[in-house]
Amino acid sequence: MPTATAAIAAAAIPDDGLSFFSLVSILITLAAVSSYINYRYIRLPTRIGVMLVAFFVSLTLTYFVVVFSILVQGLTIGRVIRRTTIPSPAGTESVQ
Repeated sequence: MPTATAAIAAAAIPDDGLSFFSLVSILITLAAVSSYINYRYIRLPTRIGVMLVAFFVSLTLTYFVVVFSILVQGLTIGRVIRRTTIPSPAGTESVQ
């Protein structure tokens, strides 16, 4: 059984990130909102509708990240693409 001092010490520790409970709450809320959008406007089967809404949300977020990089950080499209390329696996580089 925890003592009162342990409870006070645990309450004094700052939380710098999302807790597991917060993350699960956000994910359930996003699923409920996308399910409502599907039910109200799209009217597809539930699984397909939620997947479609998630797809468009991820495309929209990706678009805003690229636009933010271009406008705020002064990057060109070429620099954005070069920053996002995946390096080749080890041992597959060409020797010149």
